[in-house]
Amino acid sequence: MASAEAPRGPYKLVTVNTAPDRAKRLIGRVVTALKDRYEIKHVGNCERIEEVETAVTEQQPELLVYLANHAP
Repeated sequence: MASAEAPRGPYKLVTVNTAPDRAKRLIGRVVTALKDRYEIKHVGNCERIEEVETAVTEQQPELLVYLANHAP
């Protein structure tokens, strides 16, 4: 029987989305789905593209996710 591995990480994640609550919900689903394999911490959201450089410099995330808002 194989032994259970501890989750990898922690990995810091910054999102780019004009709707921070929506970004938090979507990333929450991903974090929950992957929690057995990865420890992911959502450390911030940028609502404007101009905020990304500062957030990346300050937070130094391993993951940067752009969440596009598309209307049907």
